[in-house]
Amino acid sequence: MAIAPTLTAKHALGLCVEARAAHNLALATGYALQAQALAHEDGELAVELDACLTLASLCDDVDDLEGASRMLEQARPLATQLGDDGKSADLFNQLGCVLGSMKDFETSFAFHELSQQMAIDLADSRRQIIAGNNLSSRYLDQGEHLRDQGREEDALVAFGRSISISTELLKNPDHLKNLRAACALRANLGAALQQVGRVDEAWATLEASDAIAVSAGMQSALPNNALYKARIEHARGHIASARTIAEQGRTIAENYGNVIGCAELHLFLADLEEADGNLASALSHYKRYHRLQVESASRTASERSSVLAIRLKTERALEEAEREHERVRELTTANAALTQQALMDPLTGLANRRRLNAQLDTCHAGTVSRGISCCVAMLDIDHFKQINDRYSHAVGDQVLQQLAALLRSHCRDQDLPARYGGEEFVVVFSGVELESAATICERLRVSIEAWDWQTIADKLRVTTSIGVWDLASSPDAQSGLASADALLYQAKAAGRNRVISRLTHDRASIGLLPIAQTPFSF
Repeated sequence: MAIAPTLTAKHALGLCVEARAAHNLALATGYALQAQALAHEDGELAVELDACLTLASLCDDVDDLEGASRMLEQARPLATQLGDDGKSADLFNQLGCVLGSMKDFETSFAFHELSQQMAIDLADSRRQIIAGNNLSSRYLDQGEHLRDQGREEDALVAFGRSISISTELLKNPDHLKNLRAACALRANLGAALQQVGRVDEAWATLEASDAIAVSAGMQSALPNNALYKARIEHARGHIASARTIAEQGRTIAENYGNVIGCAELHLFLADLEEADGNLASALSHYKRYHRLQVESASRTASERSSVLAIRLKTERALEEAEREHERVRELTTANAALTQQALMDPLTGLANRRRLNAQLDTCHAGTVSRGISCCVAMLDIDHFKQINDRYSHAVGDQVLQQLAALLRSHCRDQDLPARYGGEEFVVVFSGVELESAATICERLRVSIEAWDWQTIADKLRVTTSIGVWDLASSPDAQSGLASADALLYQAKAAGRNRVISRLTHDRASIGLLPIAQTPFSF
């Protein structure tokens, strides 16, 4: 993308808005980057801040949540320097949405509440309602996430909080000035009411949301409501009505390109038909659901690639025009350092506990909601203190670094090796059954024992003990990790330098031999 020499920051941002409305996210990103650079060069803080917020939103559109989070963090000092509390409220609200998508709910709540309080202090009813509605939506998301994990009591608390927030916002007559907000408020409230079984209230609220959507020409909001209304009819025992509502919602979703909404309605219809004994129809809906999921992921990946490509082209154009080259380089370096600090262990280069915990939660959710296999291995270096005491901590650090390299060599791209702390490491094996995970770990153990550690220090020998657990066997990710840790200590108690998995433990308890060390390849 060439940069027009007469283009101003405001003009570039206007072109970005037009491109985004036309669903050309790559072009919109290019214009937003130009607006950001031009505004910085001209000292237009307000436009630069708007460009940062827009870029964060575009990152969110292509599911680049880390990119969105980084862009919003980059925008925070601009908002502070500008001294515009309204823009700061918008920034915190947007940051809350991104963190909610990353399942960091508690931090998300804090930012939405901060945004809402700032709006109240400014007597800005519009911003207050938007932030409050997003807060309600995050509690609804949290409730569904907790229910998927089997934490029903906690889920009901989250749903109750969502209901309380939405109900209070509806008392504010100003919400009717924004039909989109009025529609969304009732949609959130209706969904939360349905989740707690207050179906009659939920139905009336969702009907009111539908009426506003139709009157305002926002038919794209109907499919999501249709899913909750179909669930209500199903709960009432009105199977035919539930089927009709879901089919109507699915048709609307198809007409408006709402792939995710369409997929969720297919999944509902599949479960409905399966329960009704219509297995052929259920299978057809399941197939369409999975096809749409794949199409959605593929489309998002394609859009993300296009956005990244246009970002590179635009940055090169800016560099060639000698605009903002130094600033872009410094920001890139700073962002990389922040990312490394936030997500990577500095000694080994592996993921740290923050990234590990997020991956564990994601994998456990997948085992619960979609039946995807996921195993976790906890690994500890045997007698590591003696290595430090005999050879020095510097040698100990080299051992940790080499072990990390061996760990990486036994992992696929979708697996996550991480340093848990000290001499303890964790590997998350995504999509791998327990027996296969144990086989990989045995190969890893042998590889560690066989490596020539004397290249680091004379007569140095390193072995490891490993515990392996499948997350599907645990109510949540952290208890699964604790179970792997318990098996690790069993391996140590049994003499160290061995792998013990839940399967090994179960077989031993009924008198069978440990699992066979059969070859495993990806």
